[in-house]
Amino acid sequence: MEIYIQMAIVMKLYNLRRTSNPNFTYEQLEDILYNEIWKDSKPDSLHSIVDDIMSVNGDELIQYISKQAIVKQHHIEDFTDLLGG
Repeated sequence: MEIYIQMAIVMKLYNLRRTSNPNFTYEQLEDILYNEIWKDSKPDSLHSIVDDIMSVNGDELIQYISKQAIVKQHHIEDFTDLLGG
């Protein structure tokens, strides 16, 4: 089943590159799927997995990438004012 998931990700990536941002990468799309959309669990059925893949839009991916870039630039100490520390 993994080969079908990879194929669906590649198809969606080509669509996103054509319609939204030509600089999106396979890894970025894969990251949002596994770390955001399927963070609790990946669906059991292939059609649900493909639906999830095809539902990712360019704005959603840009927001995810931006959030990851911000988090990587900061240390936990930078968030102590938000955490009450």
